[in-house]
Amino acid sequence: MPRFAAVLDRLRAGSSDAALVDQLLQDGERLLRAGSDPDRIRSLGREALQHLVRAGSGDQTERRRGHAHLLCGSLERALAHSRAAALAMPYDVDARIVLGCVRLARDELDEAAHEFDEVIGEFGAEGEAAAGRRAAILARGHAPVDELAADAADWREAATLLTALWRICGVADQRMAALAGADPATAALLAAALGPEPAHGPA
Repeated sequence: MPRFAAVLDRLRAGSSDAALVDQLLQDGERLLRAGSDPDRIRSLGREALQHLVRAGSGDQTERRRGHAHLLCGSLERALAHSRAAALAMPYDVDARIVLGCVRLARDELDEAAHEFDEVIGEFGAEGEAAAGRRAAILARGHAPVDELAADAADWREAATLLTALWRICGVADQRMAALAGADPATAALLAAALGPEPAHGPA
């Protein structure tokens, strides 16, 4: 009987850790999409990873690990975990969006666009996927034009997502320099999204 109780305690702890991790990831994602302080976002990612040590294994845990590493700016680890999750759960919207954001942060724009387009094709123009798709357009320096209906606020959302990912990974200056010949409207969008805040590197 004591052994059974210990197993139940471990299961409860794992479930509790998973719920806490999900909350941390949601908070980090919300701050990311708002273009908030990259240090705070990375801190939430690190805290999520600490709790994931006890969260068990499985496809959802792989997605959580990929997401947490993305928030930390650890793109190699983020790619390994998020790709494993997306391959195991090809119809999981969250897994595909996390992988798309990892690809976007790595400047793998064809692959990022593919992930977002797969979500849009399967589930419709889901907000986060549409923002990711537009961010991939901006990252190429192309004019802010999309087949999907989009207004100025949609493009600002995409620019905020893209520049927040750049900041977390410490590559904002480098990526902006590479877009020297970008469409003027895109350059203005990205510059406004970056604002005066310095681009810190991953902690």
